[in-house]
Amino acid sequence: KNITYFGRGPRDLTLQDVQAKTGSKLISNTQDDGYKSEIDVYGWVEDSKFYWWSEADFVYFHPDTTKAFCEYSNLVTVDLNGTSTEKVKSFAHWFDTDKALVEIKGKIVTDGLEERYNQTYDYTQINNNNSSDTSLTFMFNDCNSLESVDLSGFNTENATDMKRMFAGCKKLGEIDVSSFNTSKVISMYWMYRNCQTVTSIDLSNFDTSNVVNMYGMFLDANNVQTVILGENFDTSKVVRMDSMFYGMSRLTTIYVVNDFNRDSVSSSTDMFNKTTNIVGGMGTEYQTTYNNSYKDATYAQISNEYQSGYFTKSR
Repeated sequence: KNITYFGRGPRDLTLQDVQAKTGSKLISNTQDDGYKSEIDVYGWVEDSKFYWWSEADFVYFHPDTTKAFCEYSNLVTVDLNGTSTEKVKSFAHWFDTDKALVEIKGKIVTDGLEERYNQTYDYTQINNNNSSDTSLTFMFNDCNSLESVDLSGFNTENATDMKRMFAGCKKLGEIDVSSFNTSKVISMYWMYRNCQTVTSIDLSNFDTSNVVNMYGMFLDANNVQTVILGENFDTSKVVRMDSMFYGMSRLTTIYVVNDFNRDSVSSSTDMFNKTTNIVGGMGTEYQTTYNNSYKDATYAQISNEYQSGYFTKSR
C-alpha cells in the first residue's frame, strides 16, 4: 500500500539479473485462469517502487483485471508503457480513490469493452452508490491529485456505466472525451462531480439516448464556465436530474441543441441551485423554489444564428 510508482523495470536487465533480485517472483506465466498470456512476467518492489519486467516488448493486462491500482494509497505515478490494456473487459475502480496519483504515463487503450451484466434496475429507487459494476464506473473516482490522462485510445462502444468516472478529480484541467461513444451508457451519475480545475466541458459528441440517471452529473464543478451539449444529448429516458448543475458558481453558458425532455423525470430537485450566473427561459432567473418539482421548472429554448438553443448569462 506504500508503493509510489508502478512501471516497467530497466530494459537492460537480463533474465538472470531479474531472477537474482531479492523478492523477485513470477507474477504471470503461460497459463493464468485459462487465459494464455504466452509470456513470463516478473515483479519486485525496490525503494517503494513496484517494477515489472518481461522479455517481451509488450505485455497484456489480464481481461478480468479489476481494481488494478486502487489498493495503493501512496501511488504517485503509473507508467503503462510496455503494457497493453486492449483485452480488459472492465475498468471499474481501476484508480479509485488514488488520492496521491499525479501522473498516468502511456495511453490506456481498449478494443471495445464487453458488457458484463444485463440486470434491469429500477432507476426511480436507484441506490446511486451501488449500481452495476461495468465498464468505466469509478475509474478515476477521487483521484484528486491527478493532473493529466490520455483517453484518446478508448473505444467505449459497449460501455454501459460512466457513474463517478471523473468524480473528485480536482486537478484534472482538461478532460478530452471526444473519442467516447456513449450510445449504450445508462448512468452518468456524479460523472464530473467536484472537478474543480476544468473550465469547459465539451460533450458535443455524446449520445445520451439510453441514459436514465444524470443525478449530480456536474455537481460542484465550480470552475466550469461553459458546457456544450450536442444534438444527440437526449434526456427522454432520464429519471433523475437532481442537482445536475448544482453549485456551478462560475457557469455562464450551457449550449444545447434540444430542450431537456422531462417525460420520464421523477425529480429535478435543486437542478440549478447555487448556479448563480445562469439565466434562461424568457429571461427569468432560475430560482431554487422552481426546481423542487420538474413540473414547475423553467427551461430555456432560445434560437440564434450560431446555436439553436442555449442557456446564457444575464446581461
